[in-house]
Amino acid sequence: MRNTFIITFEGGEAVGKSTQVKRFCQYLQDKGIKYLYLREPGGTAMGEKLREIYIDKTYEVDSTTEVLLMNAMRSKLCSEVLLPLLEKNEKIVVVLDRFYHSSFAYQHYGSGADYKMVKTLVKYATRGIKPDLTILLAQPAEISLERKLAEGKQDRFEMKGLDYYKRIEYGYNQLAKKEKFIKKIKADQPIEKVSKDIVECFEKEYYKQKRD
Repeated sequence: MRNTFIITFEGGEAVGKSTQVKRFCQYLQDKGIKYLYLREPGGTAMGEKLREIYIDKTYEVDSTTEVLLMNAMRSKLCSEVLLPLLEKNEKIVVVLDRFYHSSFAYQHYGSGADYKMVKTLVKYATRGIKPDLTILLAQPAEISLERKLAEGKQDRFEMKGLDYYKRIEYGYNQLAKKEKFIKKIKADQPIEKVSKDIVECFEKEYYKQKRD
């Protein structure tokens, strides 16, 4: 039985993901469940340095470069953190704020990067690691862009326009159809309701795995 449980959080821009990740980590702490929080891009000392470059709007980054940068950071995260946990079979919940589904949604569907290239790089970077559960926070692209603009943060993602956001939304919906461990939750609900839905999804999968 695998004791290391990996839950990832995915979604487009401004879906409230960071808020829900924090609330979920607090839930784990309150339950006395050991956890480790990580994020993409980033997650390691090297990854955090590369993250600063990746999100900086002053750099022109084409879709292929995006894929390579993301998977360089992802490879380091998997080799330095995730693989050792899995090899030790440590009893812990790994909470990942984004993982490889973001590359398909953002770089392939959003920016038009070649699907086979993305799939190949993800395969090498992750070493076959998959989440036990992926929470997909979903809301209409129009709401995502409106919220992003309201935040007033000048990163390069808010500058790409509504069509880009719609492609990401479509991409995530396609991914959710392919993989059963991706659970869609409506993000345009009250925060408390979203949190409740997340916990229900987690408990169903986590305790089912422990029983098995």
